[in-house]
Amino acid sequence: MSHKLNIENVSKQYAGTYALAPTNLTVSDGEFITIVGPSGCGKSTLFNIISGVLNPTEGDVLIDEKDVTNAPGHVGYMMQKDLLLPWKSTFENILLGISLTRKASKEEQERAATLAERYGLGTFLNNFPHTMSGGMRQRAAFLRTLMFNKDVLLLDEPFGALDSQTRFSMQQWLLDVWSEQRRTILFITHDVEEAVFLADRVVVMSPRPGRIEEIIPIEIERPRERGILTSEAFIAYKRQILDLIYTDPDRSDHE
Repeated sequence: MSHKLNIENVSKQYAGTYALAPTNLTVSDGEFITIVGPSGCGKSTLFNIISGVLNPTEGDVLIDEKDVTNAPGHVGYMMQKDLLLPWKSTFENILLGISLTRKASKEEQERAATLAERYGLGTFLNNFPHTMSGGMRQRAAFLRTLMFNKDVLLLDEPFGALDSQTRFSMQQWLLDVWSEQRRTILFITHDVEEAVFLADRVVVMSPRPGRIEEIIPIEIERPRERGILTSEAFIAYKRQILDLIYTDPDRSDHE
């Protein structure tokens, strides 16, 4: 499997203090990486650097071996809030990223409609956001991110505001989309169970300064169904990650 993303000695300092210590991470093409850690450990700082909206103090970000450091527009970026425009329909919101700079082509409109039909929004294309559930809104927001047609997707706690039942349904939905679209995904979450369920590898970060503490390969066969949540292997991974996050006596932030 070829390397899609390389993060090489990337760090960020503010007033001489590290918010993100020098960090190295290599992500393979089509890999699903989840990132966990307490608040203040540099997860969002790392995403902002990868996306090019924040310039690192040092280090480089490469996609397909091309230096994209401080160069926006090379990844798809989805945040926790769906950011759907309430006066636009689902279809218009899915096409929003394109329509901000130009009119969507006929082919792009057809692709958006096809994606919506394929992934459960086909009957909601004319709906406005206020008529849709939180899960449906997040589906629309993710399809909007897909329409940017980038190989690398950054998802920053996209399911954090959903109830537990809807959240698990969305996790399964996301894995179905990912298995077909084969994008490279980096996914921030505070939910350790979610991190293990989704990931090929879990990146565990720790604060003061933010750094990668350990990277844990999740050797659980795909596709993954609800039953694995109570399996011995799953529980062992969950315990290992919780121990890494919460057992350092110097940590005061246990969010």
